[in-house]
Amino acid sequence: MNDADPEELHVLHDPEHPNIEKGALFPDIISFRKVVRHYAIVRGFEFAGLQTDPTRFIAKCAYKGCPWRIHASRLQGQSAI
Repeated sequence: MNDADPEELHVLHDPEHPNIEKGALFPDIISFRKVVRHYAIVRGFEFAGLQTDPTRFIAKCAYKGCPWRIHASRLQGQSAI
């Protein structure tokens, strides 16, 4: 039985097989950046318009006509992103 605080954030994260989908949670911005880079390599695309700082990450696919875009930010009051 788990006696964890009900307010505790549970992050499931597999760096080898990243789950990049709306609402996915990552332990921190550094882990997220690594996952996104790995995902881009595996999927074979490049980023354009990259904007990043310690609390957020915004990027889109560099190829003309590609609709892929990602935006992540830290959850308020949490270390997870």
